[in-house]
Amino acid sequence: MAESGRAPGGAVTRRRFLAAAAAEQLALLREWKERGVFRYFGVTHFQESANERLIALMEREKLDFVQVNYSMAERSVERRLLPAAAATGTAVLDNLSAARGRLPDAAMRGKMTEFLHSLR
Repeated sequence: MAESGRAPGGAVTRRRFLAAAAAEQLALLREWKERGVFRYFGVTHFQESANERLIALMEREKLDFVQVNYSMAERSVERRLLPAAAATGTAVLDNLSAARGRLPDAAMRGKMTEFLHSLR
């Protein structure tokens, strides 16, 4: 594949297409915010593998918030994403704060201590 993001034969790669579409959507959201259509806009993602892309986006764009998975069981955002959000003034909303039901389930079964030890 060529550096331009085009596959042999000139087809635009999916990643390059999605990046262009996201840039257009962010520009539209910024415009609507400036016109007062809404007060805040941000980005959400549910996969840990997207954390680095969210960090890059926060550093490149002025987002009001990001929403990420964050709970006692899913803490990967603490290493880089939360510090980047603080540095860029981006609010963070937690998604799946009950760890997809694992935390309340462990508490209901009286196994919270065991569950917490399994997170180490």
